[in-house]
Amino acid sequence: QLAPVAGAWRRSEGGFELDYDLASGAAEGWLALTGWFDDPCFEGHGVAGPLKYVPLFGSPEAVLDYAARERKRIVATADFVDGLITESSLPKSLQDLIAFSWHSFLSCTLWAELEGRDWFSVWEGSCWYNSTADVEYNNGLAYFGFWPELLETILEGWREHLRPAEQGAWLEHDMGSGWTANGQSYHHPMEVEENCNWLLLLYAHGLWWGREGLFERHADVNRKLVEYLLWSDSTGNGMPDRGTANTIDDATPAVQYGRDQVYLGVKRLAALHAAAGMLEASGDDSLAERCRQAVDQALETLQAGWLGDHYPVCLDRSTAGLTDAWTGQPLPYAELPGWDAYSLYTTNGLLYLMMVDDLPAGLDTERLRLDLLSAYRATLTEYGCTHSSGDPDHLWVSMNLWRDQAGCYLGADLLPTADRYFAMQVAANAGTEAKCFVDTNFTNNLCFYPRGIASLGAIWAAAGLRVRASERLLLLDPPSPCRVPVLTQVDWEALRAPWLEARRDDDGLAWSVENEDLLEGWEVVAGV
Repeated sequence: QLAPVAGAWRRSEGGFELDYDLASGAAEGWLALTGWFDDPCFEGHGVAGPLKYVPLFGSPEAVLDYAARERKRIVATADFVDGLITESSLPKSLQDLIAFSWHSFLSCTLWAELEGRDWFSVWEGSCWYNSTADVEYNNGLAYFGFWPELLETILEGWREHLRPAEQGAWLEHDMGSGWTANGQSYHHPMEVEENCNWLLLLYAHGLWWGREGLFERHADVNRKLVEYLLWSDSTGNGMPDRGTANTIDDATPAVQYGRDQVYLGVKRLAALHAAAGMLEASGDDSLAERCRQAVDQALETLQAGWLGDHYPVCLDRSTAGLTDAWTGQPLPYAELPGWDAYSLYTTNGLLYLMMVDDLPAGLDTERLRLDLLSAYRATLTEYGCTHSSGDPDHLWVSMNLWRDQAGCYLGADLLPTADRYFAMQVAANAGTEAKCFVDTNFTNNLCFYPRGIASLGAIWAAAGLRVRASERLLLLDPPSPCRVPVLTQVDWEALRAPWLEARRDDDGLAWSVENEDLLEGWEVVAGV
């Protein structure tokens, strides 16, 4: 339904008309376009319900009334949000990528009401899976920036999607597909990866927003996921060799489901480090200590695997007993090709811990930085970095964005590489078929995809910003001069944001705050 909401419109055949006279100056008119479907159309575990706007508004006419009544505030808020990006120091291509990705993300969001309970999900673009855990791990930066309650709603939904295992439980890859959330629809599970994604998201969310009470709310789930992660290491070296299939489903076997992967090994040690903190908060000191012991084992094994300027893709190069995650068949070679390649994914599991200033003490950040830069040089192509140097054909933009942000916290500013990522979006959408955000370089059809919203995290990564809300502490250590808003402290009623500006000079790090009153009671510590 199309209807005027402001201006001297008159109805004409097939639409509306607005008269204006150029000699008299500008004439303003606004139309609102609404779509409406009020039948129960979304189903979760057999319970069907309508989209959220039905109980919220009641009718399309009420939506139009709202648009007319709140138009000025809606437009002002939209302009303010735009300014949070365009007035920052982020490269123009990265600003454009955030805007472009935001629309793809929004087009995938689904908010329903099931028997009075909110159910929020994000479709996995062209794949249509609901709330894919590894995708939400990356999408999560949108909730860290703007809307924490949405992530909490997703966490509540995920509680109903655990599968029992020999020890503990594992989180389903997705809740379902299309208009249903009745259980995982994807071909196979990604047990270690998804368990880690839950633990890291929950832990960082609690510290970032000062909502540590959620650790007790989800303590039962945390224990089950941790028990599985501990069981996933059958050799005692701190690296998972069970349940190691992962989200990188167009990668080589070494990257996608090799045993003792460095990607999953680092993510697992990060998740167990996070879990130890949450378990202590909920009174389970014994399990927390087991987590810490596993972290120590993983750190020792990780350092032993160092290859001079990088960590390998996986530490176990053998294919004995390893099966293809898709076919269930043994692999036709004795040694995994590319096991020792340079990898995009070493730091993937660490970004959330970096954001809340809680990396495990035993991690060698100098080695991590060298690994990141070495892999960058070894895997860079026209549109970004491929999964590994052993695979010249496959890249995911979202994972490049994630790596770039981790790089900022390690003192390496790779954010200008967004020129390549946005060039890929232009190329992918330049034909006769628009695909919105495309995550993969044409060899894997991940289009209309939400994951590009991970680009939003560059706002705080550019400042090396770490947030500990309960301590009212902001830590600032940018790799390059920057000007960024502090999104956690935005006054949304007044549409005001505190802005941090920082640069390095002969005396060290010089910084200032605009709208400093919005940080009243907070301590800002720079250069650490």
